[in-house]
Amino acid sequence: MPNKKSVVLAVVVAYFAYRFYARRNGAAIEPPTQYAPVVQTANGPVRGLVSLSRDGRPYHEYRGLPYGVVAERFGDSEPYAGKWGEGEDGPRNATEFGSECLQMGMLIGNIGGEEDCLFLNVYAPKPAVGKVRA
Repeated sequence: MPNKKSVVLAVVVAYFAYRFYARRNGAAIEPPTQYAPVVQTANGPVRGLVSLSRDGRPYHEYRGLPYGVVAERFGDSEPYAGKWGEGEDGPRNATEFGSECLQMGMLIGNIGGEEDCLFLNVYAPKPAVGKVRA
């Protein structure tokens, strides 16, 4: 069984190898800065981001959309029935990821995350301007 030092070293090497590979192949490592168009959902309007895929194609991403709630601890989840972005605030800003669920870290055993973690991230191709699907 590998010890913790070898696991940490393997993770660090993999991280830098990915960064090197991504830069050499033109992938976007920098965070996106352009907003995607506002889309209407059953829960109200949502604004996301425009990001680039590894091969440089733009796509839309909408992060941290709540899809369920739990009324009491260890209870069953219910569909999210709230409205997003109504009123003076404008559309829901879906540019940040939702919280992670509670979990124990593999390397040092620390516990992190939140109990309120029922969030959805949506990714969609950016439609070409002037083209219509038949």
